Amino acid sequence: MDDRLSLLLWTLGGAFSFALIGGLFGGLAGWLSWRGGNASGSMIGRRVANALARLMEGEPTEGQRAVLTGAADGALFLGLIGTLIGLLAGQHDQPPSTWLLPAFGILVLLSAGAVLFGTLAGGVVRLRAVLGFCVGGLSGALFAAFEWGVEHIVPGAAVGIVVGALVSLALPSADG
Repeated sequence: MDDRLSLLLWTLGGAFSFALIGGLFGGLAGWLSWRGGNASGSMIGRRVANALARLMEGEPTEGQRAVLTGAADGALFLGLIGTLIGLLAGQHDQPPSTWLLPAFGILVLLSAGAVLFGTLAGGVVRLRAVLGFCVGGLSGALFAAFEWGVEHIVPGAAVGIVVGALVSLALPSADG
């Protein structure tokens, strides 16, 4: 494949993949911020949200507008970073997949971690979230140690924490 075409494809791949994750994460952050009573978003994100709102049939609700603003900001920010990483990946003698794919994987893991720990932070004031977090982590670590050996304690604890957090979120709260 021609070097210029390869550079273009890796740059577009980086821009699109990072913008997709940024848009999803930004939309979620915008919605959560709106639900908490705060306005979020940059001037650019608000302008893009207003332009998208004009394309919609009806007037969007405030929650929809917050999601649009957050998604636009996230897609723009991470899309620019993905473009830069795609350009860097395409400029080096190494295959771009050795740069771009690990960076995308790290971005996905960081985004998932931010959502998980943000969800936990929202529920930490409740005893059930703390119990789910602690009991899940300890149970996962012990299970992994007995089933697969001591070297698998950390992955077992990580899986246990996620499962414990999800179980604690699924349980009905005592205060309502």
